[in-house]
Amino acid sequence: MRPLLFATLAATLGAMPAAAHAGGETLPEPPRPAPKGLSVTATPLLGAESTAVDGWTGVVVRIDNARPEPIDGTVRVWSALPWAVGGKGIVSEAPVRLPAGGQARVPMVLRLHAAMASSLTVQLAEPGREPVNESVSGLSGSGPLLVEVSPVPRLAAALRGWPLLVSSWGAPLRGGASSTSLAVSSPPFDGKTGDPLLPERAATWAPATVVLLTSDTLARLPERSHRALARYVLAGGTLAVAVRRPEDLRGGPLPLLVGGAVQETAPPKELVEKPPAERPSEPLDEPPDAEEEEGPPAIPLA
Repeated sequence: MRPLLFATLAATLGAMPAAAHAGGETLPEPPRPAPKGLSVTATPLLGAESTAVDGWTGVVVRIDNARPEPIDGTVRVWSALPWAVGGKGIVSEAPVRLPAGGQARVPMVLRLHAAMASSLTVQLAEPGREPVNESVSGLSGSGPLLVEVSPVPRLAAALRGWPLLVSSWGAPLRGGASSTSLAVSSPPFDGKTGDPLLPERAATWAPATVVLLTSDTLARLPERSHRALARYVLAGGTLAVAVRRPEDLRGGPLPLLVGGAVQETAPPKELVEKPPAERPSEPLDEPPDAEEEEGPPAIPLA
């Protein structure tokens, strides 16, 4: 039986590279610049400085067709696999039809591997033409992300890069909290309507630690965007709302999100008396060693 087993393994292993190459899934596809008159770009849906997480995320693919002929093709986007050189993850695709001189923004959802965030590829494929491959800009780092939904962000200049100490469940076993910095990003806005382009699926909000927007912006959100944001909150996400209009406290989506009428109250005394925060001039101190913190007992491995 042993010679037969070795022969079967050799035949199987010998056939694997041929099958992989035939499928084309492990062959790297270098960027191919768009032909003259065609522009294909892609940015993260939560903004150019969005952070990367292991999970679902969104990108906005912009296509500008300055050619004299229309576009009838398919847009694809994928993340590279960290365990296979040149391998593709889940490929998301959408049909695209554009007249000559037309423009389009195509929001897309994809499965991202954080370790390969810099290896996102967007492709425009048309029958009978060479496919166009471009890299997706942005998606750097994996720290906390504040998403400020505003056409003119006000907090980015003050809070971007703010040093933080972040801890998580089981942190004492790994040496306590870790030092990182805050990322601040803003989603794109529609130049014609002035409305933000926000996720229509709750999973696309996964990179966001806190989402900040005004009450009038919340009231204007389309149904699918509002439903996605509500499900993000129900799943444990944090939403901060700056009230612009008194009527937003009595009707609209805000009372639905909090589960009842919203009443204005005085801020806590501790918050009023607390001095304004100042950005540290030096890096934060290293977190304490694991031995100095009380944590769960060690589990013997033998």
